[in-house]
Amino acid sequence: LLAGKNVGEKSTGSGGSVTVRSGSSTKSESGELVMESGAGSSSGLVTVGTGTSTDGTSGVISFSTGHASHGSSGSMILSVGSSAAAGKGGSLEMSAGDTSVSSSSSTSPYMFDRRRNRAPGGSVNVSSGSSFEGPGGEMSLSSGSGSTFGGSMNVMGGKGNGAKGGSVLVSSGAGDGDFSSGDVILSTSNDDRISGSIFLQTTTPSKTFDGVGGDISLATGSGGSLSMSAERSLTSEGGHAIVAAGSSSGNNMDGGEVTISSGSSTTGAGGSARLDAGTSESGSG
Repeated sequence: LLAGKNVGEKSTGSGGSVTVRSGSSTKSESGELVMESGAGSSSGLVTVGTGTSTDGTSGVISFSTGHASHGSSGSMILSVGSSAAAGKGGSLEMSAGDTSVSSSSSTSPYMFDRRRNRAPGGSVNVSSGSSFEGPGGEMSLSSGSGSTFGGSMNVMGGKGNGAKGGSVLVSSGAGDGDFSSGDVILSTSNDDRISGSIFLQTTTPSKTFDGVGGDISLATGSGGSLSMSAERSLTSEGGHAIVAAGSSSGNNMDGGEVTISSGSSTTGAGGSARLDAGTSESGSG
């Protein structure tokens, strides 16, 4: 199927369109529309793409299901085929477009970020649906299970070339009225024997001998409490709580300090600082 081409030298009209549509039905389901390659030793490709633009924006590809007046709207499924032989399962890749256009060569205000004077790459937005009467849709990102190790999941910001690297923000949703905002929970899986660990750490610069690692800051909002505790154990020793400052091997460099201070008050008494040891029912405290 090939639509007509617009070949006029001074013509500004569009080329012809191609519409492929299944039949409609007034009392039952409409017809299906199937696009697939034939079977073979290696099946063929199915390519859906827009044309290249020589003087403007390239075309858009839109995949959408229909609206439902009295029932549930249709779902959209993107899936990769499994492998029954020694090969691995196929990958699913979603990536936004790169850009190589500088602000000096661009005349459109939409093609670059004027605040940074650079043309940004495309964005990837994944969001669940909203609801007027019920809860919003959930979003689940999970890696695959394995016969040995489970799959890993990596979330990282982009590398900055000549500037700061991209940030990673994990934020809960805001609450309405008197309701609190949502929680942010970092938790390991509930295993039968030993649960995994949670590491919060910054790295030391690898290219400079005198580099300084990043800071870690744990802070609550106004009036919020900060609680750090090791869990109780029923059959073994209780978990340890260790607060240690960093040591230094540099020439005439001091080790880090540990400071514990209570809060101050402008009209009442200042807070107390307490260190309590644990008690024991059968042994020494």
